[in-house]
Amino acid sequence: MKKYTVGDILKEKNIILKLQSLTGKKGLKREIKTCEIHRPVLAFLGHYDSFPRGAVQVLGEEEMTALNIMRKNKKYELNRKMFSKDIPCFVVTADFNLPKYFIRKAEIAKMPVLRTKLSATRFIDRIFVFLDDGMAPKITAQGVMMDVYGMGVLITGESGIGKSECALELLKRGHRLIADDIVGIKQRSGSILVAHAMMTRHHYVEVRGLGIIDIEDVFGIGSVRNAIRVELVVRLEEWDKVKDYDRLGIEKRHTTILGIEITEVVVPVTAGRNLAVIIELAAKNQRLKAEGHYAAKELERELIKITKKKKKE
Repeated sequence: MKKYTVGDILKEKNIILKLQSLTGKKGLKREIKTCEIHRPVLAFLGHYDSFPRGAVQVLGEEEMTALNIMRKNKKYELNRKMFSKDIPCFVVTADFNLPKYFIRKAEIAKMPVLRTKLSATRFIDRIFVFLDDGMAPKITAQGVMMDVYGMGVLITGESGIGKSECALELLKRGHRLIADDIVGIKQRSGSILVAHAMMTRHHYVEVRGLGIIDIEDVFGIGSVRNAIRVELVVRLEEWDKVKDYDRLGIEKRHTTILGIEITEVVVPVTAGRNLAVIIELAAKNQRLKAEGHYAAKELERELIKITKKKKKE
């Protein structure tokens, strides 16, 4: 997980967040420990229990009103308590002017105070996306990531099993490539996994015998996509005559990525099997299962009904 300091958001994302420092360079090495953003209006009114540690504190119209209506002695007590907390910084929005005593107390405590022209709502939206993306747990996986009927399908398997060739056939059938060989995966918003390419130019595929192919040049700009949610893993493996493969689809199989279970389908590879068609069917079937339609279970129920009916006869 990437770590951010106050100086990082002030320097690197100044164009997006439109930030300037009101307290100079003091405290810019303070670490931002969470992507959650807090508005301390309740803390300004004396409710310190709702004041989380490690979160950027955003001051909007409500907070400015609370500051301005409080009596002077209450303000000084409030600032002493708030600046003793383990927080990274305050950000005043909409170009509001903070009271001078607030800036003075912040400088003494080496607490960064930043200001932006953006409204509180817009600033919170932007900084949350920025921090959530950068601080999200992430890994890399070997395989090919495809958009198949709008579903993110990660194709895995041993080297040489035919993942890239399968991807080319899927591209030919109108589906889209996210990444080949090395796939970046981030955990977003709890249990959502998002796959993306590791390189800026993400539309290359290595084909043995041909070398590197530029997918966008061959199939067009509509054949590539920047990122997609991971919803299905298809693992290709050499056909094993001894192994008992699932023939009904009742068995539920999962693989774990960043602690999150993702449905996995194992597809045995033999000469003559059209893997692209099988992966298309797997994606469609997974979509139906997500909607509560299980073909194997429905068939099982029908067979049970028929069996019961015959017994009665």
